[in-house]
Amino acid sequence: MLDAWQAKGRVTTTIFPGRRPRDVWTFGVDSLPLLLATLRVARADDLVTRHAGWLRPEIERFAAEVLDRRTGLVRDDRPFSTHRDTVRTRSNAYANAMVVLLDRHLRETGWFASPIPAGAADRFVDAFWRADRFVDRADGNEVTGDATVAPFFFGVVSDGIGLGHALRAAADAGLVDSLPLRYVSRRQPATEDPAQRLLVPDYQGTAIWTSLGAMYLCLLQRTSPEVAGPLVDAYAACIERDGTVWEVYDGQAGSRRPYRGRLGIFVSDESMLWAAIFAEVFDRASDDAPRINR
Repeated sequence: MLDAWQAKGRVTTTIFPGRRPRDVWTFGVDSLPLLLATLRVARADDLVTRHAGWLRPEIERFAAEVLDRRTGLVRDDRPFSTHRDTVRTRSNAYANAMVVLLDRHLRETGWFASPIPAGAADRFVDAFWRADRFVDRADGNEVTGDATVAPFFFGVVSDGIGLGHALRAAADAGLVDSLPLRYVSRRQPATEDPAQRLLVPDYQGTAIWTSLGAMYLCLLQRTSPEVAGPLVDAYAACIERDGTVWEVYDGQAGSRRPYRGRLGIFVSDESMLWAAIFAEVFDRASDDAPRINR
């Protein structure tokens, strides 16, 4: 991936066949932070050194594109591609968590100077934490799936701030119904891309996203393993039934079937790499936890 991005001199959301990097649908606020986090986990200092010539200006470009220099938060005058990439989002909790993540890894590794003003984590908490939950927008109170799990799963904040309370708030908001985890409890057509609204309605709304579900279960096992147990079993049953990890399940009550677009044009992608998170969740549940057969 680094070799492909090097030719363009920037990190993108996607690399198409022929090593052609592109952003889908627009600048991805999480692409660079998650890349740096991955390089650190992989202890790939040699790759950072090899690609420093273009990574350093790319980090500066990230700050110029993303940060509101007045507030130190993600700018609110343009949309960004986030985990919820087909929905137009701006300065939400997930995007700001990615800024904190990038700042943290830059300061702790010393690979490059951080262009993010000091105090990023405190600014994030001040803007998005509401006593017992993270909210999607600093100017609102809606609890969303990505706002709930991302700060804790990526270590942007400590569990001690109120992980258990935040997970219960997501459940109370209806985001865990049937299986975890939904982005929102009610569809929001106005936020959907027009083509998405026509062909794959509610794709990133009340549909169940297994990536968020895997992160939610991982977090829930840290606070309430007895509550996590039945949900872990339910996911294991779906995965073993289908022999794969689907990206999205239908959001209809009790369905637990892969999401399908209108006219059968699109069926949820499968064989997702975040199966690795589920494997850890199953192992942690008990020595007798269900095992993925494939």
